[in-house]
Amino acid sequence: MGFNWIDLIILIGVGYAAIRGGQLGAAVQLGSYGGFWIGLFLGALIAPRVAGLISSSFLRTVVLLLILFGFASIVGGFGRHLGNIVSKNLSRFHLGGVDSAIGGGVAVVATLLVVWVTSAIAVNIPLAGLSAQVAGSRIVKGITGVMPPAPSLFTRIQGFVDSAGFPSVFAALPPAVAGPVALPSQGQINSVTAAAEKSVVKIEGIGCGQIQEGSGFVIASNEVVTNAHVVAGTHGITIMDAFGQHPASVVYFNPKLDIAILRTTGLAEASLPIATSVAARGEQGVVLGYPGGGPLTTSSAGVMDAFTAQGRDIYNQSITDRLVYELEAIVRPGNSGGPIVNLKGQVIGVVFSRSTTNPDVGFALAMPAVSQSIAKAANSTSAVSTGACAA
Repeated sequence: MGFNWIDLIILIGVGYAAIRGGQLGAAVQLGSYGGFWIGLFLGALIAPRVAGLISSSFLRTVVLLLILFGFASIVGGFGRHLGNIVSKNLSRFHLGGVDSAIGGGVAVVATLLVVWVTSAIAVNIPLAGLSAQVAGSRIVKGITGVMPPAPSLFTRIQGFVDSAGFPSVFAALPPAVAGPVALPSQGQINSVTAAAEKSVVKIEGIGCGQIQEGSGFVIASNEVVTNAHVVAGTHGITIMDAFGQHPASVVYFNPKLDIAILRTTGLAEASLPIATSVAARGEQGVVLGYPGGGPLTTSSAGVMDAFTAQGRDIYNQSITDRLVYELEAIVRPGNSGGPIVNLKGQVIGVVFSRSTTNPDVGFALAMPAVSQSIAKAANSTSAVSTGACAA
């Protein structure tokens, strides 16, 4: 793939930084960029606290950006002022030439560091056009290929911008999407749905300034599996099936894998069979869930790839590895925690996220990994904390 418009913007920015950096000198650049990074750090500490008070996704995004770059600009201005003082003193000692020579290099490095951090946020923002361009940038790929994942302090910002509420599947750039696969026929979808739909439930919880909704499915008598991000920071959790509402408690909560297991009473539905091996590319299935808090919805799905993804936990903080399926499937908010069921009627994965670069690609946690959580929950006899609200 050739250069795209993100590459062009970066090249222009780097070129300008090199020229301007040489004119201003290293002292001014170090002061300016040093102040910029300190301001960005302070803004990243404060912005999430303010953003959590704003319900509008658009307004929240605007406020976040204003706080982040407002602090960066103000502190960067102070840093530049200090750099000017140092630069004048260097000139008195006839070191101005050295200062100018180094200035261009300092500016280029600082600009590339800004690209490193901002690309980690931009690639996970649910704007498919922008995310795809960032992911496809050859320069961004080169930078992220040699740098570690961006600090979690900055990537947490993504959670406040992304109103869909899905966790980050990848800590760095996402890999290229595998090729398309054949999808099940409508008749096959109907057959799988008829066998599994009664065991797929809706989940609601009160917390984080809203009613959080998601999906889940029965795995044992009065036990339901869902995503940790569905119930994070909530109380008053309710499982809803065809027979009514059932108060539930969380007996297992894993924010790294993004799995939670709920226990209740009065569920009459049978548990769904669980696949014990990793699905192969091309395996067909059906995604079942309650997107948007509406009625049960089904959609076709196919496994395009299975791999271990290095992503972030539901708080966009610590790095974690997950065994995931890349699905050719449409995943919407509310599908989280629902199953993907193969044509044999077995659950092969738990839906937990979707691609930010391709609207027709979703992700599910592979059941061999989830089964370990189910086994741990079987030994739990009391409720556990649902932690803080997900990022």
